[in-house]
Amino acid sequence: MSPASSRKDRVMTKADTTQAADKAIATWAAAWAESSTESVQRMLEQVWAEDGQYTDPNTVLKGRAEVADYIVKFQQRLPGARFVYSKPNMHHGFLRIAWQLLLLDGTIRTEGMDFAELGPDGRFRTVVGFFGPPPSAK
Repeated sequence: MSPASSRKDRVMTKADTTQAADKAIATWAAAWAESSTESVQRMLEQVWAEDGQYTDPNTVLKGRAEVADYIVKFQQRLPGARFVYSKPNMHHGFLRIAWQLLLLDGTIRTEGMDFAELGPDGRFRTVVGFFGPPPSAK
């Protein structure tokens, strides 16, 4: 790779993708536990594309700033709540992760699954969240 090539121009190896996904998930989870706008923004800068999109059954957010604002409001509604995530199941820059939302006392408020796309720089481009267990295949 020439020095003029940027990181975003190179193809990530499987090891790069796994490492990027692990970092993105850990930082994403930590951001949801923060109540400071500045802290959330700093964390998202590391793992969220500037124009990345987040959607779940309750909202559609476009851009890092909207996501940061949503997270801060979430912490205002549920102080001390946090998400715990499974290890990702991944292929071709896409991943799925199961999660639980834990309240301050450690009780599980809800659970669900996120499907996400990582950009070539290892940042989330898209996260689509689903609440509750997956539907039965029967």
